[in-house]
Amino acid sequence: MDNKHLTSQSGHAIINGFYEGNGSRRALIYKNDHGHHQVEMWEENKLRETRDLRDHSIHYAEDCAENWVTRVITKAGVRPHISEDK
Repeated sequence: MDNKHLTSQSGHAIINGFYEGNGSRRALIYKNDHGHHQVEMWEENKLRETRDLRDHSIHYAEDCAENWVTRVITKAGVRPHISEDK
């Protein structure tokens, strides 16, 4: 059996992956050609968004991926508004 790395949609080696228990959502973390962390957000086997996390750590990327699979991020491409109420 060949020893192959899992790759992203763009062909980059996956650093880490997060999966929803029922398999509906998954998030894959990799570094692009410029060394920026990116997270592919998949739902129902469709790529919904690739989020570029330049200037952020692997820990930030992992938090983003976890938030996608646990549905803290409810829709790809939509970032929740954070109220500045005091």
